[in-house]
Amino acid sequence: MRRLRGGGMMRKDNTMIPELKKGDLFYTSWGYDQTNYDYVAVIAVSKTGKTAKCSMTQFLHMGSDGHNNVQEPIFCPAGKTFNLRIKKSGDSIYLVGSYPFCQDSRRRGYFSRVDTGKQFHETDALYGH
Repeated sequence: MRRLRGGGMMRKDNTMIPELKKGDLFYTSWGYDQTNYDYVAVIAVSKTGKTAKCSMTQFLHMGSDGHNNVQEPIFCPAGKTFNLRIKKSGDSIYLVGSYPFCQDSRRRGYFSRVDTGKQFHETDALYGH
């Protein structure tokens, strides 16, 4: 592998390895018999490349689909920042660790990268537990 001038990495077969940078969005889903999503935005990447400073981020409500609310996460950080560990698997980057949840509590999550324009279908509160 070799490092490119823009900061990315190139494999020997000339394919790119995805880079983590400020503004990248990640999501995790959770819930029993319903689907809930939490979204985080990358604020900064550590010099070692092992952790990312993140913040919860907001989403646009895109309408509803049956019993689901359709959401599209956007880069609009809100609240305190926190660190998540950066994990790589093949061509994918994941963020892992605990994050703020419901006032002063925390939740542990495994976050996947949000593809540009991806929408999520979260169970409407009227139909969940």
